[in-house]
Amino acid sequence: MVESGLRLDRDEDGIGNELRFERWHDLVDKARLHVSEEQCLIENEEEWNDLVARHHALIGKLPEK
Repeated sequence: MVESGLRLDRDEDGIGNELRFERWHDLVDKARLHVSEEQCLIENEEEWNDLVARHHALIGKLPEK
């Protein structure tokens, strides 16, 4: 398993736990589908990049306050 080496602050522990669970869930799901961990991480990165791109596009469409 790939470890980021990042340490979370106490206030972020809940978010960190949620992110770790999501990462674990994705890896278990990919294992069930016989997808390698490396391919799983590549697919997750692509999905994340698409999500960020959509978010940035949405922000660009919103009027500034």
